[in-house]
Parts: sequence; C-alpha cells; structure tokens
Amino acid sequence: MGERDRGLGSAGRLEVEPHARHAGRIADDGLDGDGRAGRDRFPAVIAPSVSYYLEATDASAASNVSTLPAQGQAAPFVVAVGTGDQVGPVIVHQPVANGQPAAAGVAISATVTDVSGVAEVRVYFRAAGAGTFQSEALGSTDGTAFTGRIPGASVFAPAVDYYRGSR
Repeated sequence: MGERDRGLGSAGRLEVEPHARHAGRIADDGLDGDGRAGRDRFPAVIAPSVSYYLEATDASAASNVSTLPAQGQAAPFVVAVGTGDQVGPVIVHQPVANGQPAAAGVAISATVTDVSGVAEVRVYFRAAGAGTFQSEALGSTDGTAFTGRIPGASVFAPAVDYYRGSR
C-alpha cells in the first residue's frame, strides 16, 4: 500500500481498509479519502448480499488496529443487494361461476396491486384439458382494477380452464 493509502504523511491519520466478501472470499480494497474519512464502492457486488467489515490502523509506532464490527471477518456486516422489490403482484379474483353459456365471452375481473406498480395482467385460458393455454391482456383505467374477456370462440362445453398472471 502506498503512503497516500496508509496515511503516513501526517501524524494522527488512519489507514482504513474495508474488507468485502461475496461467495466466501474476503477482498481488501483501501478507501480513497483524506485518511480520516472516505467512501468507496465495492467492486463486483453480486446479489443477494455483500458482507464487509472495517479495519483501521493508527499512524503510531505501535500501528494499533481496530476492527468494526469487533469480530471482523468472523461476524461482518451484511448488506442486502437487489432492486428492492422482490415480491410479485398481489392478485385478488373471484372465480367465474359455473354455468356460463357456450360460445359466449366470459367476463374476467381482478384487483392487482404491487409496490412498484403493475405492468401487465393477462388471463390464460383453454378448453378444459386441451393443449396449450392462450392469453388475452386485461385492461385497467386506474392501475389496480383489471377487466377483460375470455373470447366466446374459446368457450366450449364442458368447461374452460383459466388462470391469471401479472407482472
């Protein structure tokens, strides 16, 4: 480490080294700054978290060392990394009543909420037990109440399978 990093140019300055870990390895990355305070970015931080601890060495002849948290590498700080919203939308829907007429469109409604907003809501449907599901987008005027229809051409006896999806 150079003199600038160690703070050896003036008495009373500290060397502060953050140590970060992802997937079990601790990496040293000397802080930029004036020797008393600084900030740094940890390289290659990968979700879901990064562990770190700080170590400071004074400029005395004894080179006294302090670690925060006190246990250092054995019990580091942990910071969760991510976008913040890690939970999908909440869908509230009353299932469609049995007895719908064949070849008539089936109205679908749902209330969908999410802390980040709702980008899209779709209804997926098929004739009961048939192959691949088809889908139609549901529309909304307020961003939470969504409505749409399963097209009549897809409504056959004895039943229609359907589910809702959102993002």
